[in-house]
Amino acid sequence: MSSIFPPQAVRRASDSAFEHLRDAIVGLELPPGAALSDRELCEQLSMSRTPVREALLRLANIGLVEIRPQSGTFVSRIRMAEVHEANFIRRELEGACVREAAKVINASQKKELIFLIEQQKLDHSRQNAKVFSRLDSDFHGAIHTIAGNAMCRMIIRDVRMFVDRLRNLSLHRPADLDEILADHAAIAGALIEGDSHAAEREMNRHMDRVGRVAKTLISQYPEYFEKADV
Repeated sequence: MSSIFPPQAVRRASDSAFEHLRDAIVGLELPPGAALSDRELCEQLSMSRTPVREALLRLANIGLVEIRPQSGTFVSRIRMAEVHEANFIRRELEGACVREAAKVINASQKKELIFLIEQQKLDHSRQNAKVFSRLDSDFHGAIHTIAGNAMCRMIIRDVRMFVDRLRNLSLHRPADLDEILADHAAIAGALIEGDSHAAEREMNRHMDRVGRVAKTLISQYPEYFEKADV
């Protein structure tokens, strides 16, 4: 089916399809290994095949989708090598941001961090993993904003998608939510005190939780991971 839309409109539709599918994959609404049907996606997104196919190609280029000739299109399974590489980058950048944020944070920004922690506690008690995930991102985003480094924030946004599928799996485990909340509270406490060294230490510990939870999640959800990691 050829597109009836002009090229610019197709690009906009492709961007929309890409963002929608990327978020659904990272949020596990489309779980690792799931088959993707062009026809069904077109119906769900109310789009023609051209922008949907472009979006799938972009997702394949960044490793979130696999297009197998004669077999179909599938959500990629989680590859721990990619998770560790992405988390290495994120750990370095998050540490630098929180260190800088501790030096410049003001009273209103301190209140915002406290508010975000309280909201996370509330949504943890409601067992709303999707909202908790968004608040988790908001907490880290607030630190990037305080540090005043927009480029750092963009880079982290682009690499964290490879870590976030693992994180979102862990949000279904109450003990992991408790750990995340405790980590965020410790980071916020160091920022409020203006202690850059403590803030970086707590952030590094928080980033290192990927390694601490990976084995348990692989054991619990082996079908979501590459066979080499299981």
